Amino acid sequence: MATSGPLPPAALSSKVELTISCKSLIRLDALSKSDPLVVTYLWISQRNQWQEVGRTEVIRDQDNPVFRTTVVLDYYFEELQKLKFLVFDVDDPNRVAVARDERSLLAACDYIGKVEGVLGEIVGTGFRREITNEKQPHRKNGQLIVSALEVSTTQNQRIKLTFAGNHLDKKDFFGKSDPYFVIHRYDSRNNTYVAVHKSEIIKKTLDPRWQPFEMSSTQLCNGDAAQPIRIDVWDWDANSKDDLIGSVTLTLTDLRSKKQFELIEPDLARKKKNYKNSGILQVVQLEEYSVSS
Repeated sequence: MATSGPLPPAALSSKVELTISCKSLIRLDALSKSDPLVVTYLWISQRNQWQEVGRTEVIRDQDNPVFRTTVVLDYYFEELQKLKFLVFDVDDPNRVAVARDERSLLAACDYIGKVEGVLGEIVGTGFRREITNEKQPHRKNGQLIVSALEVSTTQNQRIKLTFAGNHLDKKDFFGKSDPYFVIHRYDSRNNTYVAVHKSEIIKKTLDPRWQPFEMSSTQLCNGDAAQPIRIDVWDWDANSKDDLIGSVTLTLTDLRSKKQFELIEPDLARKKKNYKNSGILQVVQLEEYSVSS
C-alpha cells in the first residue's frame, strides 16, 4: 500500500561528479607556464568552516589545464551548498602532497586566486567564472570551468582508448609539432562543450601515439552513444599560446565503427583553396567493459 508524506532522505539527494578545468591562467613564473592545482572546499555550516572535499592532480607547464581527477559530492536538492575553489601554481610537489590546510598549501605554492559558487548552480548549468585574487583585485588570473554529472549506473561502463596522429600539420617554424589532444563532452543544457580529458604532450613529432587512458561512458558522452564529442589536437608552445592543429566532432558510435578521422582547422579550411585536412586522428584501441559497483 502506497504511503503519503515526505520523501525519505535518499530521495532528496543525489551523488554528483564535478569536472574541473581552467582557461588562460596567469603565468606567475617568468620563464614558464603554470603548474596548476585546484583544491575544492565545501562550507560546513554546523562547524562554521570550510572543509576540503577534493583536489586535482598537478599538471606541469599548462595555462589551460583539464584535470583528470574529479570531485564526487552528495548533492542535497533542498540545501544551499556553498563551494570554494582555490587555484595554485605549484612550486614544490612534494610539500603539496603532505599539505593538509590552506596555510601549508600556500607555503608550497603561489596563490593564483579563488572562485566561490553554489553546487546547485553547477548541477543546473555548470559555470565558467573569473578567478579573483583579493590581494590583487585588478589582475587577470584566468577562468575556472566546472561542470557536474549525476553518478548513475552508467558510471560502471568503462571505455579504454588509445589515439594516434598521422601526418599532423607542422606548426613550429624551426621544428616539428609538440602535439596533445583534448576531448570535450557536449552539454545540451547550455549548448556548449566541456573539456573532460587532456592527453600528455609528445615532443617533436607529426605522428604521435599517445598513452592509453580510460573513463566512464558518463564522463565521455553522458552514457549516450549518439551524443556529440569534440576532439581538438593542439601544438604545445612553451612561450606563447598553443596552436590548434585541427578538430573533429564525432560520437561514440563513430568511434566504434571507424578507425580514422580527418582533423580540420577552420581558418585553414576557409583560406586555403585546395585544403584537405590537417592530419588524421587514428583510433588505435577502443575497449568497453563493465565494473561491479
